[in-house]
Amino acid sequence: MALRRVGLLLGMLLLARSSSARDLLAHFYYLNDPSSLRSFQTHYRQVSLVSPAWFVVDQSGRLQSTLDPTVIAWAQAHRVALMPLLANENFQPEIAHAVLTDPQIQSDVVGRILKACTLQRFYGIELDFEGVPAADRPAYTQFVRRLAAQFHGNHLKLGVAVPAPLASKPSRGSTADPNGKVWPLSEQSGAFDYRALAEAADFVSLMAYDQHIQPADPGPLAGLPWVDACTRKVLGRVPADKLLLGMPLYYRDWFGKSVREGGYLEAVSLLSKLRAPIEYDRTEGAPSVKFQDGNGSHTLCFENARSLREKVQLVKRYRLLGFSAWRLGYEDPAAWKKSFPRARRLLP
Repeated sequence: MALRRVGLLLGMLLLARSSSARDLLAHFYYLNDPSSLRSFQTHYRQVSLVSPAWFVVDQSGRLQSTLDPTVIAWAQAHRVALMPLLANENFQPEIAHAVLTDPQIQSDVVGRILKACTLQRFYGIELDFEGVPAADRPAYTQFVRRLAAQFHGNHLKLGVAVPAPLASKPSRGSTADPNGKVWPLSEQSGAFDYRALAEAADFVSLMAYDQHIQPADPGPLAGLPWVDACTRKVLGRVPADKLLLGMPLYYRDWFGKSVREGGYLEAVSLLSKLRAPIEYDRTEGAPSVKFQDGNGSHTLCFENARSLREKVQLVKRYRLLGFSAWRLGYEDPAAWKKSFPRARRLLP
C-alpha cells in the first residue's frame, strides 16, 4: 500500500511538472486586418494574451485609438485577455520626448489610456515606445513607474516592450555567447533601464527580432546565437518569471536597395512559383532562400514551424514566463501544432 501511495504521488508530481512546463504565457500581437482576426478566432485556445496595435500618441501629443468593437466583444466572449499596445506614432523620438518631458501631455495620455482600459474592461496595456532618446532614460523610467502605479491602483496590468540589448553582429563588447562570439551593446537600448522597468511592470517583452533589417544587411530575422545572447544579457536584469521572449512570424525580402515584408503564407506562395530551394541554417536556426527575378538578386529570410520551435525551446530552457510573437496572421500554420505549446489561461 505504501509503495502504491509513493508511486501515485510520484506520478502526480511528474504530471504537474510536465503540465506546468507546457503552460507558457502565449502573447500575440494583433493588427486590424482579416488575417489577424482569422488566426485569432481559429487558434484562440492557444493564446493567453492579445495585444492589438490600437493606441498611439500622435505628433500633437494626443492619444489616438483604432479600437475594433468586434475583436473586443469576441475576445471577452471567449475569455481571452486583451492588452492593447500604446506606442509613439511611427516610433518618432520627438513624440516620445514630448510625452516624457511635457507634464501636460503626459498627464493627458495617462488619463485617457487609463479611462479607455477601464471602460473597455481590458486586462491592461503594453507600452511600446521605441526610438526613445538615450538622454530620456530617467524620464522613461519615471513614466513607466507612473503608469504602473495608476494601472495597478485600478487592478490593471502593465507590460513593457523593450529592444534587444545587443547589436546585430558580433564584435568587441561585453557579452559572449557559447560559441565564443562577442556582441556589442545596441544603440537602441540606451533609454531602457531593464531592471527598473521590470520592477515596475508586470512583464517585459524582449523584442529579440529585426536582427537584420537594413537594405544592405540581409540575414536572419532572429538568429539563435544572437537571440540567446540577448536573452542571457537581459536575464541579468529581468527575472525569468517576468520575461517574454519576442519572436518574429514574418518574412523579409532583400533585393537591390529595397526590403519588403509579409506573412509566411505570402512567402510560401512566392517561393512555390519560383521553385526556389529553402536552406536551413542549423547554427542560426533560420530558413532562407536566394533567388533571381526581374528585380535582380533576392535574399528572403523567414520563420517557420521548425525555427519557432527552437525559440520556444529557449523559452523553456531559461524558464521564462513565455513568449511574445509579432504578429497573428503572419505565422506558419504548422506552428500551432509543432511549435506553440499549450497556453496559460489568464481569465477564468
